[in-house]
Amino acid sequence: MVYCKKCGKYNSKGNFCKYCGSKLTKKSFLNYKSIILIIILMIAVFFITLYFLKYSFLKSESNKTIENNEISYNYFFPKNKNLCGNGICESNEDCSSCPNDCCAYKSEPYCGNGICEKNEIGVCYEDCEWCGNGYCEKSESCSSCSKDCGFCSSEAYCGDGICNSGECKTCSKDCKISQCIDGFCNSELGENCRTSPTDCPCFRGQFCDLNGKCLGYCGNGICESNEDCSCPDCTCESLKKCVNKICRTYCGNGVCENNENKSSCLLDCGEESFKGEDVDPNTNFPIIFVHGHSALNDYVSIYSLNAFKEFQSELEKESLYKDMGTILPNSDESAFLKGEWGRYGKPVSVRTTYYIGILDTSGNFIKTDENQRAINEYSDRLKKVVNIVLHHTGKNKVIIIAHSMGGLVARAYIKNYNATDKVDKLIMIGTPNHGIYGWLGYFCRYSYTGQECEDMQYNSNFITSLNKANENYSKYFTIAGNCSYDSDGFEDDEVVRVESVRLNKSTNVAVKCQPISGLDAAHSYLISPSRELEAYNYVKKFLKF
Repeated sequence: MVYCKKCGKYNSKGNFCKYCGSKLTKKSFLNYKSIILIIILMIAVFFITLYFLKYSFLKSESNKTIENNEISYNYFFPKNKNLCGNGICESNEDCSSCPNDCCAYKSEPYCGNGICEKNEIGVCYEDCEWCGNGYCEKSESCSSCSKDCGFCSSEAYCGDGICNSGECKTCSKDCKISQCIDGFCNSELGENCRTSPTDCPCFRGQFCDLNGKCLGYCGNGICESNEDCSCPDCTCESLKKCVNKICRTYCGNGVCENNENKSSCLLDCGEESFKGEDVDPNTNFPIIFVHGHSALNDYVSIYSLNAFKEFQSELEKESLYKDMGTILPNSDESAFLKGEWGRYGKPVSVRTTYYIGILDTSGNFIKTDENQRAINEYSDRLKKVVNIVLHHTGKNKVIIIAHSMGGLVARAYIKNYNATDKVDKLIMIGTPNHGIYGWLGYFCRYSYTGQECEDMQYNSNFITSLNKANENYSKYFTIAGNCSYDSDGFEDDEVVRVESVRLNKSTNVAVKCQPISGLDAAHSYLISPSRELEAYNYVKKFLKF
């Protein structure tokens, strides 16, 4: 369109106005109003850009502060969200551990304020550097401080550019954090439970000795005072085998040993007779303890076997059940005559594991990555254990006490093999009968590729099929732990939701458990009578039903 200044009308084209004949001129888009508007928009864009640049800078600085101060935060455990650097001085923080949150308004000197006070030399590692503090600082070298950096003439010293054994903790010049805190216990770099407790933690029930070795558990190569021949650390001599935690001499050596009798060894014991020859198959049913999921690949079989050890010992101390040690799915049924364990005058208890695959010729465990299978496969192994125990005791039924995933294994056994007539009662402690949710599901699924983690998901085919089965819930007893809330607000034992444990038509109880700080969880301690006595007492009560 072309505008006519004289008559004020628009013409579609041409050089002269068809209305008045005046010469036409094109109307400029950039009149003074447009120019003012463009200037205003440019100023607005400039200030908005400046604001976002400042915000991005402050955010990046804040992230750096959080990363530098928060080392122990674990993304798999959302309950530990009170991290240093969040602007709040939490109950577990102080000036020295988190100055950003707790010391912002304090003017007095303190360790961790970045200033080396006179009285802090030799005491405060965070603010002060001195030769002899055990760390080769940036200002030190092998020539200026051989105490911390080593002698320059030696084969390995701090500053030689190689992360040598033992330098993970003391030599940041040679060893990167990614090398030393990577989740792997690297003995070549001198890492052990003392020099690198983050990568090389001792398991529950263990302690780290001065040499950096975890002691106090079965499988450490040392026969501890509280261990017996059921642990591969304590092997029996030749011509003996480990039975019921005793190195048992062989039948036929001409000597009637304390653990032999007429029924077990007629050759050596002659006409010796048992007390109570007759076994009532319908009373004093034996207990089989079944552990839960284990994330410890290196010691999965041994660790799982010992899970119920304290529980089993307490029942024996109260003279309720005789502790018969462990039974494996591949144990020799002929090791005892039928009904031999039923003649002790009191019921017996055994621990088992569905992770054990095979033993060597000496009866020692062969370490295998067994926690990668389907729960239905584990139920087949539990079936073998039940049959062995029924043979040894001469009883018609067993009682199963299971923890966590072990309860799902037991329920799968009953369902798959129609074994309701072989199980008198099933007591489940912290069992996710309706599956696992939230961070636990992601952690289990993506940290371990085994089928058992897939089976435990709340919406898995296994859980759906199991809960549709026609089970006799009147035989079932569940114990849930309640000591925290998960990220969705549900009560749990720091691992399994209370509502996931409970089953309709069964006897359900919940105990007030003690929350655990750090990477461990109260869920693991529900089967520890010394810590969770209420759960232990409920089990004893259910045994009398």
